[in-house]
Amino acid sequence: MKLLFLYPNASSRSKVSVKYSGSYGKGYLFYGAEEAPQYGHTSMDHLAKSTRIEKSLFRKFFNKFLNTVIRILGGSGGDWYKLLCLRSEIGKADVIIATADRVGIPLVVLSWLKIIPKKSTVYISIGLPERLAKLNRLMFWFYQKAFYSCANHIICYGYGESLRIKSFLPNAKRRINFFPFGVGVDYFHPNGCFREKGDYILSIGADKNRDFELLLSIASQITSEILIITTQQRLGELANKFETFPDNVRFQTDVPFVEIKNLLFSSRFVVLPVIENSYSGATTTLLQAMSMEKAVIISKTSAIESGYFLQDKKNCLLVEPSDGEELLSNILKLLDNKPNQKSLGVEARKTIKQHLSWVHYTNNLYSVIDSNQEI
Repeated sequence: MKLLFLYPNASSRSKVSVKYSGSYGKGYLFYGAEEAPQYGHTSMDHLAKSTRIEKSLFRKFFNKFLNTVIRILGGSGGDWYKLLCLRSEIGKADVIIATADRVGIPLVVLSWLKIIPKKSTVYISIGLPERLAKLNRLMFWFYQKAFYSCANHIICYGYGESLRIKSFLPNAKRRINFFPFGVGVDYFHPNGCFREKGDYILSIGADKNRDFELLLSIASQITSEILIITTQQRLGELANKFETFPDNVRFQTDVPFVEIKNLLFSSRFVVLPVIENSYSGATTTLLQAMSMEKAVIISKTSAIESGYFLQDKKNCLLVEPSDGEELLSNILKLLDNKPNQKSLGVEARKTIKQHLSWVHYTNNLYSVIDSNQEI
């Protein structure tokens, strides 16, 4: 079958495709499209065209105008112009895989309205319940009809997310699939890194659910340097909330993907505080850190509480979201216990290899694609 993977930001992936061809970093950013030939399929390449579309000034104006109108009506927007421009590519594909809501919502809505060709569609949800919860009654009915008609499969990486979507779309329960995300165990391996061991605690993330505010509020009580890796935008948001940052905290912004594993390797352990939500559990960074044999302290959100084979005090340390005292207590205990850091890391990598590798992920993904369930 011909598969068309739709991405919210094709231009950044186009650069990665050229620079890191053949690396796990490329496969990870393409959600498994690179592995299509291994499963007997062809992945259609639309990056060059999508990049031109994304750079179009008209596209920016059109999307801003249309999304403003949609929000006024009580709906949730997306990258409408790009989907309209990719009608030809959609028409040639057998299966469409929408890798984010920004492209997925326009895909199902425009397909339902018969503005673009209707194809067998695999919709990857990354926050769909939160979007649906904000709709007014009329728009909810409208989106619900579109999903019932045009989403053959909905994939969730968070177990809590899958439960919430089933409550929003009760007539589509059989099409809603949860399976965990994966990580390249050979790429994220503690051997082969070039940095020396450091003396810092590491925290990584950019999404709005990463609770750096909580970590900063307790940082001054921690007797170790804390390195936070995030985006320039997220750092700016934190700077607006804090007059000054604690002396033991430093930031790096927009770090290249290929440098992440070296930073993980050289850290003492990893701390990933997350506010409660259904879809984001710092999942990607969690799996990368575990694969690097790192001890991880992470918030027990509904996104990762089930389905990721996490066992508190065995292969990670789980803390309640937004609980600063519990987070601080676990950090201080782990700082003073290097054997525990080591044992947690060893068990973490075992868990990844047994259940959460990239091969596990692609096997699950292509099992859904191959089922090609018609509505």
